[in-house]
Amino acid sequence: MMHAGWYPDPSVAGQLRYWTGTEWSQDVQPAPPPPGEFVRPWWQQWWAIILTLLVCFPLGLIGVWQRKGTSTGVKVAITVVALLLYGGAVAARSS
Repeated sequence: MMHAGWYPDPSVAGQLRYWTGTEWSQDVQPAPPPPGEFVRPWWQQWWAIILTLLVCFPLGLIGVWQRKGTSTGVKVAITVVALLLYGGAVAARSS
């Protein structure tokens, strides 16, 4: 005989259901992830990082080119270095 407590729901995978000691209750909750399995928050998922880069990278370069008092040579150098770093990061991520 099982003691009262939370057990894997026999009818729905990935869910826990409360066993009263004599019958299954209507109380359910999501099952925790298996031990050792780490689930990253949404803002650390690959799609959020890529989206942030795609939005912020062009804005940063626009900011460099809009800045007054910086020579065109410096702006070009910053843009070339930034594009090389960005291309290298994209290439490293895809391999």
